[in-house]
Amino acid sequence: MPDKKDKKRGYSPFFNQKGKARYFLDGDGRHIYSWDGEPVAFVEKTAVYLFDKTHLGWYEDGWLRDPDGKCVGMVEPGGKTGPNPPKAKHPDPPAEKKEPPEISEISETPKRPPRKPVWSALTDADFFKGK
Repeated sequence: MPDKKDKKRGYSPFFNQKGKARYFLDGDGRHIYSWDGEPVAFVEKTAVYLFDKTHLGWYEDGWLRDPDGKCVGMVEPGGKTGPNPPKAKHPDPPAEKKEPPEISEISETPKRPPRKPVWSALTDADFFKGK
């Protein structure tokens, strides 16, 4: 799982179902980047959006969830709200972050479904493509 060094560096890796980190949450708690430093999404309250305002799912209690409430990734052991966490493979640090686009105001947040303690059929890459 993420170690204290990650937080000191200003990011938290999202580990997918296989324990691999390909995306990370910036230390600001709002911007999500691919491991190569590309801004891919942002968090507004607990909802996750692409920069064009496409709703992707949810980020809550250390879990990244699809629109149905199933788990796509995690930054910390999920405890009672998620499935058994995978054995995480700590990666090398991510690339330098690129400047994210401006975030326009979100007028209405979709209703969050119940959290399901199972893994989603979506991969993390499909999740961030808005599939």
